Amino acid sequence: MGSAFGHVIVALISIGRGLERVELSQQRIAADLDDEAAWEVLAEAVQTVMRRHRMAQPYETLKKLTRGHAVDRKTIEQFVASLPLKEADRRALLRLTPRTYVGLASELVERFVPAPGAIAPGATEARRK
Repeated sequence: MGSAFGHVIVALISIGRGLERVELSQQRIAADLDDEAAWEVLAEAVQTVMRRHRMAQPYETLKKLTRGHAVDRKTIEQFVASLPLKEADRRALLRLTPRTYVGLASELVERFVPAPGAIAPGATEARRK
């Protein structure tokens, strides 16, 4: 069991070193978010509101709308307009864009992603020496 644990530690250190080399392209991220095809991500927000309003089969309804079909701004707007929602909820959904919608991402990061160095504090620096 000790050697297996050792392999896990070595693997975690290697993952940490690899992740330190990852570079984000803000331009690429912005382009992806501005692409018309990015609007399908808003189906999650629509499904959440449908569930809150106890609408029948929100997952299945959105699956029909999104699977195998291009989902753009117009598709989302038309679908939201067809839903029996309170006007405030409809406006809130229509204000969302792929760039502004983050869902539960920030909460999940805070809850599940350890702070840098929390897995094996100093391990990455020790391996570099």
